[in-house]
Amino acid sequence: MHGRKMTIQYVERDREIILKVENHVGGAQTVLLCRRLESLAGSTRRRIIVDLSGVSSIDSYGLGGLVFSQRMLEKQGKSLVIVAAEGHVKKAFSQCNLDRVLTIVDTLDQATL
Repeated sequence: MHGRKMTIQYVERDREIILKVENHVGGAQTVLLCRRLESLAGSTRRRIIVDLSGVSSIDSYGLGGLVFSQRMLEKQGKSLVIVAAEGHVKKAFSQCNLDRVLTIVDTLDQATL
């Protein structure tokens, strides 16, 4: 069992929406993140940023949920950008070759360019 429950903060900017996720991403909590991302498909903002810089760990459910969400948003004309600083979370994406499927950057500044 992972420490604290996942939290999601929502920030809307001129050109993008940022979801700042903290703690562990995975298991049953992945559904909450996917539902939140799905609810953004109708937004006028074309870029959705998921900031995982405050995430301590991510499991296969979390990784799969982000891939699913990226495909769903892409069908709606949206782009999904993942912020994953160096560490366990970024390593999980690269070990599964998801850095070839998803747009992953190191910082929020890079994601908002």
